[in-house]
Amino acid sequence: MMKIISTSLAMALVLLAPAQAMAKVGMSVSPKIWMTVENFNAFENAVLRNKTADRQISIREQVNIPLVGAAVTFRPGDAPFDILFNFYGGSTTGDFYAVATTAATEEVDGTYELKRTDVEMLIRWLPENKPWNLFTGFRLNSFKDTQKITSAHFWNATGTTKLVTDTSILLLEMGAGFQAPIDEEGRHRFFGNTTIGFGSFRSEISNATTVVKKNITKGTAAAWDLNTGYEVFFGDMFSLSARYRMYAKPTSPMNDGYNLTVIHGPDLGATLRF
Repeated sequence: MMKIISTSLAMALVLLAPAQAMAKVGMSVSPKIWMTVENFNAFENAVLRNKTADRQISIREQVNIPLVGAAVTFRPGDAPFDILFNFYGGSTTGDFYAVATTAATEEVDGTYELKRTDVEMLIRWLPENKPWNLFTGFRLNSFKDTQKITSAHFWNATGTTKLVTDTSILLLEMGAGFQAPIDEEGRHRFFGNTTIGFGSFRSEISNATTVVKKNITKGTAAAWDLNTGYEVFFGDMFSLSARYRMYAKPTSPMNDGYNLTVIHGPDLGATLRF
Protein backbone atom coordinates (compact mmCIF):
# COMPACT_ATOMS: atom_id res chain seq x y z
CA MET A 1 0.00 0.00 0.00
CA MET A 2 2.78 2.42 0.94
CA LYS A 3 4.49 1.64 -2.33
CA ILE A 4 1.32 2.45 -4.24
CA ILE A 5 0.89 5.72 -2.29
CA SER A 6 4.52 6.68 -2.88
CA THR A 7 4.21 5.94 -6.58
CA SER A 8 0.99 7.98 -6.80
CA LEU A 9 2.59 10.95 -5.02
CA ALA A 10 5.60 10.81 -7.31
CA MET A 11 3.37 10.76 -10.38
CA ALA A 12 1.33 13.70 -9.01
CA LEU A 13 4.50 15.73 -8.44
CA VAL A 14 5.64 14.98 -11.99
CA LEU A 15 2.27 16.09 -13.38
CA LEU A 16 2.15 19.24 -11.25
CA ALA A 17 5.73 20.31 -11.97
CA PRO A 18 5.02 21.75 -15.45
CA ALA A 19 2.02 23.70 -14.12
CA GLN A 20 4.13 25.18 -11.32
CA ALA A 21 6.92 26.06 -13.72
CA MET A 22 4.51 27.71 -16.15
CA ALA A 23 4.37 31.48 -15.67
CA LYS A 24 1.06 33.06 -14.73
CA VAL A 25 -0.46 35.06 -17.56
CA GLY A 26 -1.66 38.56 -16.71
CA MET A 27 -4.54 39.91 -18.77
CA SER A 28 -6.29 43.25 -19.18
CA VAL A 29 -9.42 44.24 -21.12
CA SER A 30 -10.10 47.86 -22.08
CA PRO A 31 -13.42 48.79 -23.76
CA LYS A 32 -13.02 52.13 -25.58
CA ILE A 33 -14.82 54.71 -27.67
CA TRP A 34 -13.00 57.02 -30.08
CA MET A 35 -15.05 60.03 -31.19
CA THR A 36 -13.28 60.68 -34.48
CA VAL A 37 -13.36 63.62 -36.83
CA GLU A 38 -12.17 62.64 -40.31
CA ASN A 39 -10.60 65.56 -42.17
CA PHE A 40 -9.72 65.18 -45.83
CA ASN A 41 -6.51 66.92 -46.89
CA ALA A 42 -8.28 68.21 -49.99
CA PHE A 43 -11.81 68.12 -51.31
CA GLU A 44 -12.71 64.84 -53.00
CA ASN A 45 -13.21 65.67 -56.66
CA ALA A 46 -15.43 63.78 -59.06
CA VAL A 47 -17.27 64.44 -62.29
CA LEU A 48 -21.04 64.26 -62.49
CA ARG A 49 -22.94 64.19 -65.77
CA ASN A 50 -26.42 65.10 -66.77
CA LYS A 51 -27.97 65.51 -70.20
CA THR A 52 -26.40 68.87 -70.94
CA ALA A 53 -22.99 69.28 -69.29
CA ASP A 54 -20.35 67.84 -66.98
CA ARG A 55 -20.02 69.39 -63.55
CA GLN A 56 -16.91 69.22 -61.38
CA ILE A 57 -17.93 68.96 -57.73
CA SER A 58 -16.50 68.79 -54.23
CA ILE A 59 -18.29 66.14 -52.20
CA ARG A 60 -17.34 66.81 -48.57
CA GLU A 61 -14.49 67.97 -46.39
CA GLN A 62 -15.17 66.47 -42.96
CA VAL A 63 -17.18 63.64 -41.38
CA ASN A 64 -17.61 62.40 -37.80
CA ILE A 65 -17.40 58.66 -37.05
CA PRO A 66 -17.80 57.28 -33.50
CA LEU A 67 -15.65 54.14 -33.24
CA VAL A 68 -16.27 51.54 -30.54
CA GLY A 69 -13.71 48.87 -29.68
CA ALA A 70 -11.44 47.30 -27.10
CA ALA A 71 -7.82 46.53 -26.33
CA VAL A 72 -6.80 43.17 -24.85
CA THR A 73 -3.30 42.51 -23.48
CA PHE A 74 -1.55 39.31 -22.37
CA ARG A 75 1.63 39.29 -20.28
CA PRO A 76 3.27 36.03 -19.18
CA GLY A 77 4.07 36.65 -15.52
CA ASP A 78 6.97 39.04 -15.04
CA ALA A 79 8.17 38.70 -18.63
CA PRO A 80 9.60 41.94 -20.07
CA PHE A 81 7.00 41.96 -22.87
CA ASP A 82 3.29 41.70 -23.53
CA ILE A 83 1.03 41.09 -26.54
CA LEU A 84 -1.63 43.66 -27.44
CA PHE A 85 -4.74 43.25 -29.61
CA ASN A 86 -6.52 46.48 -30.49
CA PHE A 87 -9.82 46.85 -32.37
CA TYR A 88 -12.10 49.73 -33.43
CA GLY A 89 -15.16 49.71 -35.67
CA GLY A 90 -17.97 52.06 -36.60
CA SER A 91 -20.00 53.74 -39.30
CA THR A 92 -21.79 56.99 -40.03
CA THR A 93 -24.20 58.40 -42.57
CA GLY A 94 -24.85 61.91 -43.77
CA ASP A 95 -25.74 64.27 -46.59
CA PHE A 96 -23.43 66.03 -48.99
CA TYR A 97 -23.91 68.83 -51.45
CA ALA A 98 -21.74 70.32 -54.14
CA VAL A 99 -21.79 73.44 -56.20
CA ALA A 100 -21.09 73.01 -59.89
CA THR A 101 -18.19 74.97 -61.33
CA THR A 102 -19.85 75.65 -64.67
CA ALA A 103 -21.59 78.90 -65.50
CA ALA A 104 -24.94 77.28 -64.79
CA THR A 105 -24.17 76.75 -61.10
CA GLU A 106 -26.56 74.54 -59.18
CA GLU A 107 -26.59 72.49 -56.01
CA VAL A 108 -26.15 68.73 -56.32
CA ASP A 109 -27.49 66.69 -53.39
CA GLY A 110 -26.61 63.19 -52.20
CA THR A 111 -26.06 60.90 -49.22
CA TYR A 112 -23.05 58.91 -48.00
CA GLU A 113 -22.28 56.02 -45.65
CA LEU A 114 -18.79 55.48 -44.25
CA LYS A 115 -17.74 52.24 -42.53
CA ARG A 116 -14.38 51.78 -40.85
CA THR A 117 -12.55 48.97 -39.03
CA ASP A 118 -9.10 49.20 -37.46
CA VAL A 119 -7.27 46.12 -36.11
CA GLU A 120 -3.79 45.98 -34.54
CA MET A 121 -1.65 43.16 -33.17
CA LEU A 122 1.48 44.36 -31.37
CA ILE A 123 4.25 42.95 -29.17
CA ARG A 124 5.65 45.43 -26.65
CA TRP A 125 9.00 45.34 -24.90
CA LEU A 126 8.61 46.58 -21.31
CA PRO A 127 12.06 47.21 -19.80
CA GLU A 128 12.11 46.87 -16.02
CA ASN A 129 11.87 50.09 -14.00
CA LYS A 130 11.78 52.25 -17.13
CA PRO A 131 9.06 54.80 -18.00
CA TRP A 132 9.10 53.87 -21.68
CA ASN A 133 8.40 50.90 -23.96
CA LEU A 134 9.01 49.87 -27.57
CA PHE A 135 6.61 47.96 -29.81
CA THR A 136 6.12 46.54 -33.28
CA GLY A 137 3.42 44.64 -35.12
CA PHE A 138 0.76 44.81 -37.82
CA ARG A 139 -2.23 47.05 -38.48
CA LEU A 140 -5.12 46.47 -40.88
CA ASN A 141 -7.53 49.27 -41.85
CA SER A 142 -10.69 48.87 -43.88
CA PHE A 143 -12.68 51.83 -45.24
CA LYS A 144 -15.89 51.47 -47.24
CA ASP A 145 -17.42 54.63 -48.65
CA THR A 146 -20.82 54.52 -50.39
CA GLN A 147 -22.03 57.73 -52.05
CA LYS A 148 -25.43 58.05 -53.66
CA ILE A 149 -26.69 60.96 -55.75
CA THR A 150 -30.28 61.92 -54.94
CA SER A 151 -30.62 64.65 -57.56
CA ALA A 152 -31.10 64.32 -61.32
CA HIS A 153 -27.37 63.83 -61.86
CA PHE A 154 -25.39 60.60 -62.03
CA TRP A 155 -21.78 59.44 -61.80
CA ASN A 156 -20.10 60.21 -65.13
CA ALA A 157 -20.23 57.74 -68.01
CA THR A 158 -21.50 54.82 -65.94
CA GLY A 159 -24.97 56.31 -65.74
CA THR A 160 -25.41 55.20 -62.10
CA THR A 161 -26.31 57.16 -59.01
CA LYS A 162 -24.17 55.12 -56.57
CA LEU A 163 -20.38 55.15 -56.16
CA VAL A 164 -18.65 52.65 -53.82
CA THR A 165 -15.00 52.92 -52.76
CA ASP A 166 -13.56 49.99 -50.80
CA THR A 167 -10.03 50.51 -49.43
CA SER A 168 -7.81 48.25 -47.31
CA ILE A 169 -4.45 49.25 -45.83
CA LEU A 170 -1.94 46.79 -44.34
CA LEU A 171 0.93 48.26 -42.33
CA LEU A 172 4.00 47.06 -40.48
CA GLU A 173 4.17 49.32 -37.43
CA MET A 174 6.90 50.33 -35.01
CA GLY A 175 6.84 52.85 -32.24
CA ALA A 176 7.52 53.91 -28.66
CA GLY A 177 5.40 54.80 -25.65
CA PHE A 178 5.84 56.34 -22.22
CA GLN A 179 4.13 56.31 -18.80
CA ALA A 180 4.85 59.16 -16.37
CA PRO A 181 3.42 59.01 -12.81
CA ILE A 182 2.44 62.43 -11.49
CA ASP A 183 2.01 61.56 -7.80
CA GLU A 184 3.98 59.54 -5.25
CA GLU A 185 1.38 56.77 -5.01
CA GLY A 186 1.32 56.30 -8.78
CA ARG A 187 -2.46 56.63 -8.90
CA HIS A 188 -2.34 59.34 -11.58
CA ARG A 189 -0.17 59.28 -14.67
CA PHE A 190 0.33 60.71 -18.12
CA PHE A 191 0.97 58.39 -21.06
CA GLY A 192 1.53 58.59 -24.79
CA ASN A 193 2.52 56.67 -27.93
CA THR A 194 4.12 57.49 -31.28
CA THR A 195 3.74 55.02 -34.15
CA ILE A 196 4.96 54.92 -37.74
CA GLY A 197 3.65 52.37 -40.24
CA PHE A 198 4.74 51.30 -43.72
CA GLY A 199 2.93 48.94 -46.07
CA SER A 200 0.50 48.87 -48.97
CA PHE A 201 -3.03 49.90 -49.87
CA ARG A 202 -5.64 48.61 -52.32
CA SER A 203 -8.63 50.65 -53.46
CA GLU A 204 -11.50 49.34 -55.55
CA ILE A 205 -13.87 51.96 -56.94
CA SER A 206 -17.11 50.51 -58.29
CA ASN A 207 -19.25 52.51 -60.75
CA ALA A 208 -16.29 54.83 -61.04
CA THR A 209 -16.06 58.15 -62.80
CA THR A 210 -14.80 56.53 -66.01
CA VAL A 211 -16.31 54.09 -68.49
CA VAL A 212 -14.68 51.27 -66.50
CA LYS A 213 -17.13 49.75 -63.99
CA LYS A 214 -14.38 48.92 -61.49
CA ASN A 215 -11.10 50.74 -61.00
CA ILE A 216 -8.51 49.01 -58.81
CA THR A 217 -5.53 50.99 -57.56
CA LYS A 218 -2.64 49.51 -55.56
CA GLY A 219 0.41 51.16 -54.08
CA THR A 220 2.66 51.71 -51.10
CA ALA A 221 1.33 53.38 -47.97
CA ALA A 222 2.77 55.21 -45.00
CA ALA A 223 0.88 56.29 -41.89
CA TRP A 224 1.53 57.65 -38.42
CA ASP A 225 -0.35 57.63 -35.14
CA LEU A 226 0.13 60.02 -32.21
CA ASN A 227 -1.76 59.94 -28.91
CA THR A 228 -1.32 61.25 -25.40
CA GLY A 229 -3.55 61.22 -22.36
CA TYR A 230 -4.21 60.79 -18.65
CA GLU A 231 -5.04 57.68 -16.59
CA VAL A 232 -6.31 57.35 -13.00
CA PHE A 233 -6.15 54.06 -11.06
CA PHE A 234 -8.73 52.77 -8.57
CA GLY A 235 -6.77 50.01 -6.89
CA ASP A 236 -4.63 47.54 -8.81
CA MET A 237 -7.36 46.14 -11.04
CA PHE A 238 -9.30 49.08 -12.49
CA SER A 239 -8.49 52.40 -14.16
CA LEU A 240 -10.06 55.06 -16.37
CA SER A 241 -8.27 56.89 -19.18
CA ALA A 242 -8.82 59.79 -21.56
CA ARG A 243 -6.55 60.74 -24.43
CA TYR A 244 -6.46 62.60 -27.71
CA ARG A 245 -5.51 60.48 -30.71
CA MET A 246 -4.54 61.49 -34.24
CA TYR A 247 -4.01 59.06 -37.13
CA ALA A 248 -2.94 60.04 -40.65
CA LYS A 249 -3.36 57.56 -43.51
CA PRO A 250 -3.61 57.58 -47.32
CA THR A 251 -6.92 58.54 -48.87
CA SER A 252 -8.30 56.25 -51.56
CA PRO A 253 -7.57 57.90 -54.92
CA MET A 254 -10.30 59.01 -57.30
CA ASN A 255 -9.04 61.47 -59.91
CA ASP A 256 -6.20 63.15 -58.06
CA GLY A 257 -4.11 60.19 -56.89
CA TYR A 258 -2.52 59.86 -53.45
CA ASN A 259 -3.91 62.17 -50.76
CA LEU A 260 -3.86 62.21 -46.99
CA THR A 261 -6.71 61.82 -44.52
CA VAL A 262 -6.30 62.82 -40.86
CA ILE A 263 -8.52 61.05 -38.30
CA HIS A 264 -8.48 62.58 -34.83
CA GLY A 265 -10.53 63.02 -31.68
CA PRO A 266 -10.88 62.16 -27.97
CA ASP A 267 -10.59 58.52 -26.90
CA LEU A 268 -12.19 57.38 -23.62
CA GLY A 269 -11.61 53.98 -22.02
CA ALA A 270 -11.72 51.80 -18.92
CA THR A 271 -9.31 48.98 -18.06
CA LEU A 272 -9.97 45.88 -15.98
CA ARG A 273 -6.90 43.82 -14.98
CA PHE A 274 -6.87 40.15 -14.01
